[in-house]
Amino acid sequence: MAIAIDLITDSMQDTKKIFFPINRKFWLKIGLVSLLDSRGSSSFNYRMVNPGEFTKFMKFIKEHIYMILSISGGMVIASLLFSIISFTFNFIFLESIFSKKVLIKDYFKKFFRKGLSLFWFNFVLGIVNLMLLFVLSLPLLIPLIKNWGNLSWSQFSIPYLIFFAIVFVLDLIVFGLIDFVINNFVLIDMYTRDTKAFASFKKMLKLIKIDFFESFIFLLMKIVLAIGTAIISMIVGLIILLAFALIGGILALIFYLIYLGAPQTKIILIIIGVVIAILLILILIYAIAVAL
Repeated sequence: MAIAIDLITDSMQDTKKIFFPINRKFWLKIGLVSLLDSRGSSSFNYRMVNPGEFTKFMKFIKEHIYMILSISGGMVIASLLFSIISFTFNFIFLESIFSKKVLIKDYFKKFFRKGLSLFWFNFVLGIVNLMLLFVLSLPLLIPLIKNWGNLSWSQFSIPYLIFFAIVFVLDLIVFGLIDFVINNFVLIDMYTRDTKAFASFKKMLKLIKIDFFESFIFLLMKIVLAIGTAIISMIVGLIILLAFALIGGILALIFYLIYLGAPQTKIILIIIGVVIAILLILILIYAIAVAL
């Protein structure tokens, strides 16, 4: 337990030395790097459509299949390329922190192969996870598709539904732990050594088995710190959001008053307003990235 506590304590002290006293140029650059690295989160919202909407949706797909495939293919390729860049920026972030210099072009060349290796490792894990869930969900998907317009609970096996829900929760836990190992051990090991992601992952699992209790304490401390950081980040993010909302409101009021006095400036005010809005949004995104 002492080792895990010492690691967290030393890390906090080192972080203070790196960021304080404040170097605005370094903070801005490191904020850009953190904005581009892969350690982010995303959420999805689902809504069950009625049969009529589903029929229209399928008809639209059949009529525009080539356009949809082209756009989807382009989005997938763009997403994969951005993922590779993001994983590479994980290493750029670490190098920038330890060297106290942000040389994006030089660091990108230096760590591109490691970023690519980490990308492929995560990509394969994701495919394995999706395939596992897809196969296990087939007993639920088949009656769902066959009886789309006339769904009822009697068409599903309730015991299997419960089983799938348990497996899904376990899947989230297991792959969440794998993600924890990758971000907290594999990433650092790859940064310090010339090794591939899979080889590093196997090595880290062996080390975790040797010091399982210390690794478990480290995980618990990371969870506590993550909760605390999330709360602080939400407060800071809200303050930043309110500040930018106030600035935007004041500017909108000024533009409105100018328009009332000189209606002929409408087009010019709209153009200026759009430019300022874009700049404020970009600055807001960047400020939140630095805060988080």
